[in-house]
Amino acid sequence: MRETSSQNKPSARKTLVWASNNKPRRASPLQTVFDISGNTGIAKGLNDFFQSASAWGQTPTDQTTRQGVINSATEVAQSFQQAATNLQNLAQQNDVQFRDTVDQVNQIVGQIQAYNHTAMETGTAAQDSGVDAQVHSALQNLSQFISFTASRQPDGTTTILMNGSPPFSLEIASST
Repeated sequence: MRETSSQNKPSARKTLVWASNNKPRRASPLQTVFDISGNTGIAKGLNDFFQSASAWGQTPTDQTTRQGVINSATEVAQSFQQAATNLQNLAQQNDVQFRDTVDQVNQIVGQIQAYNHTAMETGTAAQDSGVDAQVHSALQNLSQFISFTASRQPDGTTTILMNGSPPFSLEIASST
């Protein structure tokens, strides 16, 4: 987090730049589906199939090597089917994780939106250290998921920007 503000002006904005702590995850589950070592999965199945096909090419009338090609072809087909199943499972897991993350981000943004609403209704949030601490805590929680810039306005509301444009509608228009 980087903080900038003008301390000399009572109506100065306080801007916080938050970088997400959420590092890209290793693709190890995906790597196990596509093991490039040749010891398991599709790579092993293809290697075994080509070896058995090559052996059958040396002795085309041998029924044992012919059956070895059929068995290897069946095993490689099963490897592809297993990889497809594993990819479907990974896609479902990623979808659930993505939805959970979006729900958590939306919940935190909703908290900040509620703080903004209170600040605009009461006009005292700019001086309330308790609300300021709650907003700061919510911003810290949000930074676990996304990188953003947060600006504290003179009226006590907080504006959140991702890549310079507001991804969330946090400011509430006052009713007249």
